[in-house]
Amino acid sequence: MPCRLEVGDTAGWKPALRRLRRTLFLAALLAGSAAPPCGWNAGAAEGAEAGGRAPRRFGTVHLSDGQILQGTVLLTPGTQFALTQIVLGKKEKADVPFTQLRSFNVDIVKEMAFSPFTRNEELEAERMMQPYKWDRQDRDKRIADGIPYPVRELVCVVKFTSGEEITGIINSTVLYVELREKVQDMPSGTKRFILKSKQTGDPGQKLEDLVYVSRIRMLDEGREIPAKTCLELASKLGPDDIISVMTSDSLEAVPIKPGDKPGRYEVSATLGESVLVGAKKGEKYVAGWPTEGTQKTPLFEEVEKKVMTFRDYYNERKMLGVMSNEDGTRILCLVSLRRRVPANADPTSGEFDADGKKMEFFRLSIWQWKRDVNTKEMLLQRRGSFFRVRVDAEKPTPPAEVAPELWPVVNKNGVLAVGKAAQE
Repeated sequence: MPCRLEVGDTAGWKPALRRLRRTLFLAALLAGSAAPPCGWNAGAAEGAEAGGRAPRRFGTVHLSDGQILQGTVLLTPGTQFALTQIVLGKKEKADVPFTQLRSFNVDIVKEMAFSPFTRNEELEAERMMQPYKWDRQDRDKRIADGIPYPVRELVCVVKFTSGEEITGIINSTVLYVELREKVQDMPSGTKRFILKSKQTGDPGQKLEDLVYVSRIRMLDEGREIPAKTCLELASKLGPDDIISVMTSDSLEAVPIKPGDKPGRYEVSATLGESVLVGAKKGEKYVAGWPTEGTQKTPLFEEVEKKVMTFRDYYNERKMLGVMSNEDGTRILCLVSLRRRVPANADPTSGEFDADGKKMEFFRLSIWQWKRDVNTKEMLLQRRGSFFRVRVDAEKPTPPAEVAPELWPVVNKNGVLAVGKAAQE
């Protein structure tokens, strides 16, 4: 059996066709350009790929069979690593800042290590799986049927240029290595690897046949990012108010704690991105947003129509604001969301508090769209929430609005100044 670096999913031709249509649609979206009504600068990930060029690093890629490749390391332009952070060992969940999806590129990576790991306590991370069928006479009895095949699950530990380290499960990502010396089987001098959290071999293969990337080590300096950043508000919050911070491009909530004086906070794990700020003031939920982004412009109405017709779990929506990047191809919108339980729903299903009172979910969220300025087609790329709470099903939806005093957020000598502090 020949060695293989990965085994793809074989779910049929329909998923492949959907992926092809999605790729063609994205290609069409990337072709348009126009002047936007208001200026929003996307985060570090977009800036690193200006002009369609992906960040590139010089490093070594180690394989599980002992091979070591050295060359330029990069991802497909327009893509990033996506890692779902997890907790290992006996540490409590509260010991880590959060458990969620983190996005980043090679420009801020120092090292990535992959090793066998599974969250299933009943299975081995590296195992041979035996196909089976159920006994016709005894439906509780399984009978071996077929040739065993290998399965390996992997965990990834990432060290960043900031000194931060996170552990998690990586989404499937294509990694390219442009070798300094051409190899015989690849005249182009470029090797392609699919990094994934689970490998599945063919019947008859062994675990050693599933060669995987075990380590990626960067040999150059990379882009320096701070491990922690100070955030300063010009408009102070009350003692019972709650602040929430989200990265501006990947829309990921990041941990924040009070700083050395009122109005100052310590923000960590932004991975080099700027941030957006939200808050809960009394019973009201607010988010920093430019005032011009709340006006009923053609873009506002275009995005609002898309938001209101989008189908998902939340069936009560209100769009509060919109802003665009410079060419109008990337849109952010601020939305208030609530899940109203249908009147004909089973009264015993849904969410209840400790006293048995019916509850419903509420969110203050930001949606990011990819937009073709010529056809007006929009594709929802990602969503992030400042707040996700349960509210009494019998009570009105909590008020939500924009807060100009929490806008803009500007990096001034290493301090993220918010509102008037950013304009001084």
